[in-house]
Amino acid sequence: MAGSRRKGPYSKFPATAHASLSGLAWPGLATQHGSHLLTLLYQLEQSQWWSPEQLRLHQFSQLAQVVQHALNTVPYYRKHRQAWGIDANWKLTPESFTASVPILTRAEVQEGGAEFHSNKVPESHGKIGDTFTSGSTGRPLRTLKTGLAEMIWQALTLREILWHRDFRLKLDIITMDEDKQGAYPDGAQY
Repeated sequence: MAGSRRKGPYSKFPATAHASLSGLAWPGLATQHGSHLLTLLYQLEQSQWWSPEQLRLHQFSQLAQVVQHALNTVPYYRKHRQAWGIDANWKLTPESFTASVPILTRAEVQEGGAEFHSNKVPESHGKIGDTFTSGSTGRPLRTLKTGLAEMIWQALTLREILWHRDFRLKLDIITMDEDKQGAYPDGAQY
């Protein structure tokens, strides 16, 4: 009905979705990337209600894979694992993690550079690209991220937007274009 408004938790979403397939006008169908983002958002929505114990169990299950990957493929971690007392029998727990793996400083990562890069990133994690901090508190920090890391960042950003934004309103975002198009003071509109 023209002029009618939806009510409820989904009222902030547009009533129609754009189709991603040629020849499909409605209902909308997400792209593969969009489907992955929706999958991540759904899991984040479900996990926010887990008990602290259940959440910690899943976090450490993932952390165990990340730490094992780092110990096997990142020169810095491979070089230090023996000094930290991490051998083939080491089991990751919250206690063993904090007791064995030291917290890195920004300066260590800046100075170590490629020593912190995995030499065997899983191909399924997508392309590898540079990412930089702004350097607002000192020297910028350059790190690498995969397509998977970018997608997870996008899902977390969408989650924050869903919590704090009203899609019926306009949103302005201030960014720095790498090619300086739309530079201050004129800006650019997309």
